[in-house]
Amino acid sequence: MKKGDKILLTFKVLEVFKNDSLAQADYQKEMEKDAPRQKKSRKR
Repeated sequence: MKKGDKILLTFKVLEVFKNDSLAQADYQKEMEKDAPRQKKSRKR
């Protein structure tokens, strides 16, 4: 990249939670799934 270049990002909403407790439960589930990758990256 060089000065003046632009980066275009697109986000896709996959799910909208009705309340905070559902969002927190999903967050915890995803963090547990990601834990092995996090441990691997910390070892470096």
